[in-house]
Amino acid sequence: MGGMGFRDMRAFNQALLAKQAWRLLDSPDSLCARLMKAKYYPQGQLLDIVFSITGSAVWKGILHGLELLKRGVIWRVGDGEHIRTWRDPWIPRPSSFRPITPKGTCRLNRVSAFLDANGAWRANRLREYFWEMDVQHILKIRTSPRQPSDFLSWYPEKSGVFSVKSAYKLATCDHDTSFRN
Repeated sequence: MGGMGFRDMRAFNQALLAKQAWRLLDSPDSLCARLMKAKYYPQGQLLDIVFSITGSAVWKGILHGLELLKRGVIWRVGDGEHIRTWRDPWIPRPSSFRPITPKGTCRLNRVSAFLDANGAWRANRLREYFWEMDVQHILKIRTSPRQPSDFLSWYPEKSGVFSVKSAYKLATCDHDTSFRN
């Protein structure tokens, strides 16, 4: 297991870098997050970044951590205004957090379009645009009549808070196995 008890130092390094990417997501008003956004993704969001040829060594490290972070981050539904229905990870299931239903001609691009004024799911609308497999998973998501704002959560932890330990487990486990504690 090695002198420190880690089997895979590359995976551990990626988990530590993922922590830095999480900090940019979790504290978007911090000086570091504002500087990184201004320089590397001024028009978009950190989770939308796919690949960047240019950038400092620090930025390239964060991108390496972001690869791992994207495997475990999930949106928690509040009012549905921030979650892009077909693009963002928001359906809680270990294999994939996105709908498996093809978008097709659906023009409803925000999850809020599938919630009524009281924050409850519009089951008929869900069944109109999603396959039944997706509908079953979506209807399991608890909503609130208070409709708080959507927020990002770390799926491998029950608390939703990122930890290097769970990121390391995610980095070293097979995609098909459950990585919940």
